[in-house]
Amino acid sequence: MRTSSRRPLLGPLAAEAVNYANEFKVERTWMWIQSRGPGGSQTAKGQRPDVHMVHIQTTLNADAFPAFDGLFAASEQLADSAALFTDAAGNAVPPDRRRKFLDEHLVVPFLVRYLNRSPYPLDVSEERVALAGEALADELEVSEHRYVEVRPLLNVVMTADEVPLGDGMRLRPVSDEEVTDWLNEEGMSSYLPTDMALHVFAALERRYVLPAGTRQELPPLEKLAPFPALIGLLADADCRAPMIEHRGIDVDQGLVSRSGGSLPPVYGQRGKVRPEDGRRLLRWTKRAEERGKQRPLGLAMQRWQDGTNRSRPEDQLIDYWIALEALFASDGHAELKFRCSLRHRRVDRHEPRRTRRLVQGYAQLLRRTVSAGPR
Repeated sequence: MRTSSRRPLLGPLAAEAVNYANEFKVERTWMWIQSRGPGGSQTAKGQRPDVHMVHIQTTLNADAFPAFDGLFAASEQLADSAALFTDAAGNAVPPDRRRKFLDEHLVVPFLVRYLNRSPYPLDVSEERVALAGEALADELEVSEHRYVEVRPLLNVVMTADEVPLGDGMRLRPVSDEEVTDWLNEEGMSSYLPTDMALHVFAALERRYVLPAGTRQELPPLEKLAPFPALIGLLADADCRAPMIEHRGIDVDQGLVSRSGGSLPPVYGQRGKVRPEDGRRLLRWTKRAEERGKQRPLGLAMQRWQDGTNRSRPEDQLIDYWIALEALFASDGHAELKFRCSLRHRRVDRHEPRRTRRLVQGYAQLLRRTVSAGPR
């Protein structure tokens, strides 16, 4: 669909959208971060215009604008109107559905792109009319879209701008602006509550590309899944990833999906990741993959992560014990299994120090397994 021939009519449409949006007054509660750090955070709440709702209401009512009537009448008189009113299957749109078709396939997509490129309060801009028209035309020709997967991490602090992990992946810091967006997003409390979001200072990120018309990887790729446990072992931290988020990178794309299991504890032992840790992390990942072919190392890492996500020490021990058995019991280490069983019999919920020492011993064994060179 070419928009250049319709640009003189799109300008008045954008102007009426600006007028409608500026008259539509709606506010929402908004949380600001005044200060944030590993030692504590301060936030404030207030009212601010609900820009997202203003945009939605503007596009929903666009077919009632007088400029829409002019655009519709002019579109029907175009020499290529038959091509304009043809659906994706190649079928001609009946006359009684043409108005709705034009609204859904030209007007709303154009206004979304115009509003996405506008400040607030809105103003009229011929430059943005051109940009929105070009963005809409480009969308019809693209063959692929770019996406990003983000996994926020708890109890990890970085001393570098980022740590490259290869294959479009990296470990990066999380800014206050990103946390602010999470704090104010609808439905986020089920995945990243306020007190938890304020303690996120690092995140795993993976960028990927999908064909146009495809919004999700099926089956999903779990390339980032091993890293929280490995980072925890590397930094001696209770590294937890409570949420997985997929978003479109382009300005006109938004949230694709968000998922998470039971919310883990917020607080835990904190660790630092340094610039030189990137190479070690990649070596560990490669060795974990190689050694996973001979022993169930993937199960051990998963149960180790499950244990890290639990709040009760006795529940942690169950997962750590399964992780240890996966590493050694299936390899004929009967003596090790016997000694560990004796240690477990001496540990109970009333001895947190002994429990902690046992957990540290398990961590050391797992760390040696993924970090040691070839024997």
